[in-house]
Amino acid sequence: MYGRLNIDRIHFLIKARREEQIQAAHDEAMFGASALPPPTSIDSEPKRENEKKS
Repeated sequence: MYGRLNIDRIHFLIKARREEQIQAAHDEAMFGASALPPPTSIDSEPKRENEKKS
């Protein structure tokens, strides 16, 4: 029931984290420092109210 939603959310979070790391590495290579703030904890992410729970 919730398994697929959880797997999709985990994949989304992993992809987002990877994109943040790539962007930070690019910024550091180009500008000497990352323009992005340090990543936040997964637990602090806002809940999506319109998520289907089927």
